[in-house]
Amino acid sequence: MDTVIDLDANAQIPDHVPRTIVSPKSHAGDDAIYPAFNWLRHNLPMGVANVDGYDPTWVVTKHSDIRAIERDAKLFHNADHNSILNDQASDNFITATRNVSLRGACRIARNMLDRRCGR
Repeated sequence: MDTVIDLDANAQIPDHVPRTIVSPKSHAGDDAIYPAFNWLRHNLPMGVANVDGYDPTWVVTKHSDIRAIERDAKLFHNADHNSILNDQASDNFITATRNVSLRGACRIARNMLDRRCGR
């Protein structure tokens, strides 16, 4: 029997929860990350996370939903997006340097940093 997943694109995760999940500091210990995932499992096991600097992403915490998603690559395709959660600047760099030499990648990185730093 197929698992039915209730996808509600309006299911927005409260701001503090996804910020905790994407913060590297939260992963240094159990004090922040486990309560954030615990909140999700009990209140919104599947929802959209919006964090400044990142593309919106679905967060799925229910085991049966995760298994169903893994089994249906046609429906749950990440298109041409990187499947690793990076900030938008990192994604832009990966896209810009996909088919260039190391020297070209370094030049692109310098240009991106100059723009970001206002130079």
